[in-house]
Amino acid sequence: MQNLRAIFAATLSILLLSACSQSGGGSTAPAPTETRATAAAANTRTATLPDGLIVALEVATDDETRAQGLMYRESLASGRGMLFLFAKEGTHSFWMKNTLIPLDMIWLDPTGKVVEVEADVQPCPKEVDPCPSYGGRKIAAFVLELAAGEAAKHKVTVGSTIKLEGISELKVR
Repeated sequence: MQNLRAIFAATLSILLLSACSQSGGGSTAPAPTETRATAAAANTRTATLPDGLIVALEVATDDETRAQGLMYRESLASGRGMLFLFAKEGTHSFWMKNTLIPLDMIWLDPTGKVVEVEADVQPCPKEVDPCPSYGGRKIAAFVLELAAGEAAKHKVTVGSTIKLEGISELKVR
């Protein structure tokens, strides 16, 4: 029985060492530039801001994901955002309940033209109930949320255009 344990331990050690080895002159992990290129190619849902920054999008297409939004997130990196799609154009207001980070909210018409911007919207304090609503004064087809300050930094203003890619095949519920 002890021999079996010793053989098992030796075999496991050899397997672990060979899995961690970099024999053959290279690592199996892609170089950072390869990782970035692969991620860009795989993520076909993007928004191109007026200054050319390409934002990788999470997309909310149903009531559940639209209600969840960016709640409970502790950060949102530059170059990342969430796009909310609606079944019909309308006046879509948002609130910041259970949202931990300040956000920029951008309302877009069906062509990607910015019709409304709420910048640096702060999280709703827990003691405030109900939380205030933001935006929804103009008819919009989409709402894009970015980290606070990103809209101004990347020249997003009312009347500018944001190019959305990879969303036409999505089913909105």
